[in-house]
Amino acid sequence: MLVEQIRQMDTDRAIVAVHDLNTGTARGQREARFQLEQKLGPIAAEVDRAVRASGRKLKLFYSAMLVQKAEQLPWVKYPSPSQFENWCLLPFASSPAAAAARPVVQPKEGPLKIFRNYLRDWNDNRQAA
Repeated sequence: MLVEQIRQMDTDRAIVAVHDLNTGTARGQREARFQLEQKLGPIAAEVDRAVRASGRKLKLFYSAMLVQKAEQLPWVKYPSPSQFENWCLLPFASSPAAAAARPVVQPKEGPLKIFRNYLRDWNDNRQAA
C-alpha cells in the first residue's frame, strides 16, 4: 500500500513522522536511544524500500516526536555518526496549564525553534536527494 501511495504522490518530498508513545519507558539515555532506535530502524527501512519499489526519487524529512523520551534524548538532530543521523527529534513536555484530568503536551520551545530551522532548510533545498 505504501508503494502505491508514493507512486501517486504529486510531490518530490515527504515527511516521515513517528512518535515514541509505544517505545517503552527508559530512565537513562542509553536505554532511551536503544528503545527509539528499535522503532526508527524498521520504519526507515520500510520507507526506503517502498521509495525504491515505487521508482520515485523523494527528498525525505525524518522526524520523531518525543514524549516519553523527551528528557533522556536532549538533542534535536540525532547524533552523528549513526544510521539515524538524518532524523530530527522534537521533544514535548506537559503543559503547566493542562487540566489534571486531561494532560496536554506541547513542543519544548528551544528545541522547537531548532527543529523548525531544520524543517525550513529541508523545504528550501529544492534539489531532490
